[in-house]
Amino acid sequence: DGTTWTAMTGLPADVSDQGTCFKVNGVSANDVWISCTSGTTLHWDGTQLSPVVITAAAQDQDSLFSISCSSKLCATVGGAFDGVLYENAGSAWKSALPPGGPVLTGVAVSGTDAYAVGQAGVILRRTDSGWVTDGKPVTTENLHAAWIDPMGGGWAVGGMFDSSPTTEGVLLYKGDTPPTSLP
Repeated sequence: DGTTWTAMTGLPADVSDQGTCFKVNGVSANDVWISCTSGTTLHWDGTQLSPVVITAAAQDQDSLFSISCSSKLCATVGGAFDGVLYENAGSAWKSALPPGGPVLTGVAVSGTDAYAVGQAGVILRRTDSGWVTDGKPVTTENLHAAWIDPMGGGWAVGGMFDSSPTTEGVLLYKGDTPPTSLP
């Protein structure tokens, strides 16, 4: 209603009873995607929330940890033992990576660029020929989120977030105009 948070009903049982939702992203109020466990994505079309299962990811019990969309492309990443990356350009989810890579935990898609980040500082960038490693790793810390700013700069964050307390925080930036300082 524009003023209060409302609990959504209608989550698939395998998500609400035995799984979880990780990230949400979309391009409009009637085109929202959610990444979940067991190879499941959820799509809100403005009227209803529908599960869209990525069959290969579901068969491997891959959790999809992050999702990001532009008006032309959605990408979701995750994995169980190997990393997975799936793209949807409007018709269906398709694998965009060969098997055997590191688990990916963050993805950012803009109108002109896309990055995926994950274990051991890996950063992938989408090119016309597919997803490729974007330079040498500058950290060995796990990266867990990425963002592309309005100027086209790429941001990635991470650290030792899978242990308590979290430590070794890292912030990476790639762009024409790097930030001059942090508070």
